[in-house]
Amino acid sequence: MRKFILLTGITLTFLLPRLYAQQEQSLHFVNNIWQSNMTNPAIKSSNKIQLLLPGIYYSTHSPDFTLRELLKTGEAGNLNLSEVTKNRIQPRNRLNAHANIMSLGLSYPVSKKLTLSLYQTTNSHFSLDLDGDVLKLVLVDNIDYVGKTLNLHSQMNGSIYSEIGFGGVYSVNDKINIGVRLKSLNGISGIFTVGGESRLTLLNTDYAMKMNNNMNIVTYSIPQVKEINTPKEAFNESLFGKNRGYAFDVGTTMTFGRLNFALSFVDVAGFIRWKDEGKRYASFGDQYFKGINSFKISLENPSSSKSTLKDNLKEIIDFEETDNPRYIEKIPVKFYLSSTYQLTTKLVVGALVYQEESRYSGIQKGFAFNTTYKFMESLQLGSTFGYRNGRLNNWGMHLVTQLGPVQLFGVTDNIISVFRPYATKSANGRVGLNIIFNRSGRAKPPSLHNSLNIKGF
Repeated sequence: MRKFILLTGITLTFLLPRLYAQQEQSLHFVNNIWQSNMTNPAIKSSNKIQLLLPGIYYSTHSPDFTLRELLKTGEAGNLNLSEVTKNRIQPRNRLNAHANIMSLGLSYPVSKKLTLSLYQTTNSHFSLDLDGDVLKLVLVDNIDYVGKTLNLHSQMNGSIYSEIGFGGVYSVNDKINIGVRLKSLNGISGIFTVGGESRLTLLNTDYAMKMNNNMNIVTYSIPQVKEINTPKEAFNESLFGKNRGYAFDVGTTMTFGRLNFALSFVDVAGFIRWKDEGKRYASFGDQYFKGINSFKISLENPSSSKSTLKDNLKEIIDFEETDNPRYIEKIPVKFYLSSTYQLTTKLVVGALVYQEESRYSGIQKGFAFNTTYKFMESLQLGSTFGYRNGRLNNWGMHLVTQLGPVQLFGVTDNIISVFRPYATKSANGRVGLNIIFNRSGRAKPPSLHNSLNIKGF
């Protein structure tokens, strides 16, 4: 145990200053479900045949506000958009959201040393970064900006893409596993802000404006997605579209008695080359807007000013539309380094450090500590305490149970967000089910940490 604490401390000391935020910390420790293999392709959850049935993962994060803060009523007690927003707008107003839906998968042990797996998931991510001055100018009648030049910077990026993964875990011996997974990616729909900076000058109290634009937005396949009418069309579009990309995962696990180490890189060299059904909307140079007297927005009846708002925004921004742009989306590389120690046959403790760098959400740092207890062969409960998204108050939990051949699981990094999603800045969760069989067709519950290959218990 002292050796585990010493090695964990050294790992945190030298690696943490260069690490980023953790999207899913608890899943990595749930080694008796196949889905933990997605954080390290060398994790072998079972030597049995596993049918991976539909499951879902979601994650939302805003460093600037909670849903309760955003929707809090104004001084008069009603939800007046202008009154509420006036006191809620931050210098940066950011929101990140992710979702992952697994449709189907299979893990099959070819031999005692080699296990192969195949699965399909649909991934989506969305990030919004709005300058506070943009919102104040639109939603709040504020004359403090008259005569000033503002540097406005806003970004909106998101994509939906299909992922087909084929991987294998090879046991070199009873101490070392090596895993590799190849991924075929196909973009379904996307929007990307290539350039989103502008300089805005309010010339007088009538809100005459001068804007120097550097705006460049590309979109892909959005009209085509709306036209999908049947499951067959959705299947063909998600798996066999023209926005192709690739990535691969690599990892290893090593066991020394009760001590286990795991190292992995996920989505290495990942990219999607977007080209199908593309549109580019660009606006460059100086644009002038004569005044805003006819541009008042009715917050009580927004539909009454919808056409006026659209016409005036078109006049001041003056987008130029072109077809078939090319864009390469880079999938962020994730790095996992963890260690676990089996205190008893039922109790395991562990630590994890993680890194990820994204052009949308930037660089952050994260680490986690976990305790997992197996009450019986068919019931496991774990708790994780982690630092993620800049906050040291993430208490996660996981629950795995097996009823005959059916394995059910739920995992979250912030248990409070499950019961009070409106009161937290970060929320995530994963739920799903697998069916596990041995070769004779009878179900057999997996052990607590099969990937540890621990003897003598």
